[in-house]
Amino acid sequence: MDAYDIKYEPGVIRPALSARGYSEQEQEEWENDLTNGQNEDPWLALLIPLLPNLQCLTMTFENPSTHVRKVLKRALGGQWPLDSQPLAYLREISVQVTDCELEYYGVPTSDALLFFGFPSIQSFRAECIADCDEDEYCSPETLCGFSTITNIDLRKGNSKSGMQRLIRACAKLESFRYEHEITIGPCDDFNPAAFHASLLHHKDTLQRLTLVFNKEEDYRPGQGGEDNFFGSLSQFTALREICLRAPNLLDLGGEAGYIQTRLVDMLPSSLQRLAIEDFHQCDMNVLTAELEDCVLNMTSRFPCLHTLQIGGYIHEYDPVSADLTPPGRIHIPCIAQEVIQITQRLQFLCQAVGVKLRLWSREIEDAIAHKKEIEEEGEDYELG
Repeated sequence: MDAYDIKYEPGVIRPALSARGYSEQEQEEWENDLTNGQNEDPWLALLIPLLPNLQCLTMTFENPSTHVRKVLKRALGGQWPLDSQPLAYLREISVQVTDCELEYYGVPTSDALLFFGFPSIQSFRAECIADCDEDEYCSPETLCGFSTITNIDLRKGNSKSGMQRLIRACAKLESFRYEHEITIGPCDDFNPAAFHASLLHHKDTLQRLTLVFNKEEDYRPGQGGEDNFFGSLSQFTALREICLRAPNLLDLGGEAGYIQTRLVDMLPSSLQRLAIEDFHQCDMNVLTAELEDCVLNMTSRFPCLHTLQIGGYIHEYDPVSADLTPPGRIHIPCIAQEVIQITQRLQFLCQAVGVKLRLWSREIEDAIAHKKEIEEEGEDYELG
């Protein structure tokens, strides 16, 4: 919905507002925002009660988002003027952010929680959600287990508490994805251990976990504890899919950087797929040895494991193939020979037990995608 394309019709809007039981002052403020403003917020808030059977909603969060906040709070607080609760059948919500101020400061978790109380909600996806200062003074214990949400997907997020308010609000969380972004919100540093503490509340139900850095832009890690150990996952009895950064996967608690706890003892027996990012930011030999140990003990420890994926900036440009690349063509990099040599035994062990091992680099994927775009544009030009 684009507010620039919407025409205000008093004969239609005023009866709709009056029928909802709003006060004269509320109606005046609402009409003023509808006629003078160019935001989606007042229009979306107007539509919400008119769509009682809505199941999926994609919306843009704006600043200020006064009317949507007010409608959601009234609906959840039982103050709705209608007999039926709005959004009673809403299953999926996706929140986008285009406002520059919100992209800088982030959307507070208190606003995100407004969507968690609807009776049928199952999936919440949003970008730029941040733990803001005012959230610190709200006890998370008072908001535990009230939401039916089973899937949380947070892109470009920022949290120093491990998003504990959102995670603990869920009764049975099954899937959690979080991509950290240092340019949003009050916290530059990525604190993986805080997420482990929050997610422990769902150790019996969590099936999919992704905890990485946002890589859409030219990300540069901060200087904090982003490489700290995430924590043991052996207690997560339902966890099937894991995607973590390589430094967060290893328990290197000692000053000398020695392994404190073997990786094979920290992964859940239910594991089916393990994806590792930022392989280049850890001791590749140490992590590879730990993965070899896991594969060697697969039959007794991880009988369902079928996929192992290792990624990061692990590519190189072959000068020979670069010289052979015709002018104007994209030169595709390849996996670095050092990485291939380090993981050679791991590849052999995986083949022996039927585990698929994939090495990948974002640079290679991007180059292939760019090459495909250029080729498709060339075909369109020739056809035209």
